[in-house]
Amino acid sequence: MPNPHITKIADRLYLGDGKSSRDAQILSENKITAVVSLSGGRWIHWSQPWYKKIIVEGNHLFIKCEDSMTQDLLPELAAICAFIKRHLASGSVLVHCDQGISRSVTAMIAYLMQTYQYDVATALALVGGKRKVKPNDNFKEQLEVWKAVGGNVWTAPGVPKKEYAAFLTKRTKRLKEAGLTGNESVGVTSL
Repeated sequence: MPNPHITKIADRLYLGDGKSSRDAQILSENKITAVVSLSGGRWIHWSQPWYKKIIVEGNHLFIKCEDSMTQDLLPELAAICAFIKRHLASGSVLVHCDQGISRSVTAMIAYLMQTYQYDVATALALVGGKRKVKPNDNFKEQLEVWKAVGGNVWTAPGVPKKEYAAFLTKRTKRLKEAGLTGNESVGVTSL
């Protein structure tokens, strides 16, 4: 049986697929006021007038990323967690990716780990108990690093903690094997 388009994970905190972020009825029924989107590209509906009435300017965080074995989400997780925390104070938040099983699950687990001091297994079990999830092995490895660095991958701006540096070394090897450089365009933007 497939996942529903949207699943409540905690009070005012939802996990979903692509449809959950582009369906006015789903957004309205669940009182979603802020959205975190983890996707390979922007979706046209995010710029539509009906959407901007529901998700106002500054309440949409877009993380350009792929569900791949070379994608590095670690530098983005602190911004995602801060965005979720800030917007939960005044409304409901949806975290989504295309299918709602890997990228968005990774971000949700990182938030739960940081907020409730869960380990990866506990947070994964909590989310997996409510929805079918399958973060890829690369993202699971990053969540272990996230736990090890206490939610901060840097010792100073641009200087990775040793656990993150070790992950980056492994990632460099994977990139080389995939014929990539790691300089492919990925980043955080607020809509």
